[in-house]
Formats: sequence, structure tokens, C-alpha cells
Amino acid sequence: MSGTSSEALKRDVEEMTELLRTDDAFADLRAALTAHHMRLDECLLGGLIDGEDGSSYGVFVCRDGVCIVFEKVRSGEFIRWERVEDPDSLTSAFDAIYVAIALATADR
Repeated sequence: MSGTSSEALKRDVEEMTELLRTDDAFADLRAALTAHHMRLDECLLGGLIDGEDGSSYGVFVCRDGVCIVFEKVRSGEFIRWERVEDPDSLTSAFDAIYVAIALATADR
């Protein structure tokens, strides 16, 4: 997705976040946020990569700009959930990370 316009990236983040909040297929991600004492209405889905093996790798961006990277295996278990201090480290996997941070923190 390299070279994608910021408008397209913004739409991607908004669409992923809407799915996160409303789609049954994202119930496990909503449950994980709740389990980690994070509010759904304060998080955007800044990127999500589904693996061929049924795993998922993604990043939540919170209203305070904090980025949380997660990895979920096919069984539904989250094997990674960590705060990332340097968003630059996420740009190779998630083109929209800085757009997501800007959107998440815009109302603050």
C-alpha cells in the first residue's frame, strides 16, 4: 500500500474502526480491548493483517496517541499485546499508522 494517498489511508482507518466497533467478526478484538481495560470508543484500528494460517497482527491507536500492537493466533489466543513507543517501527507493516494517530488525537 506504499504511496497510498492520506485520504485513502484515512478511509481505511475509519472503515476498519467501524468494523471493529460493529462487526461480529471483530468481537474477539472488542473482548480483548475490554480485557485490557481499554475503551472501545477511545481506540481506532490503525491496521490489521490476516495471515494465511488464520493468525492476525494489528495495531490499536488510542486517543492519547498510544499504539498497542497485538498478535492473535488461529485458536483465538492473543500471544502479543504490547505498547509501542516508536510508531516509526510500525510503518513497514502499517502504512496508515501516522494517519491513525492523527485521527485518534484530533479531538484532544
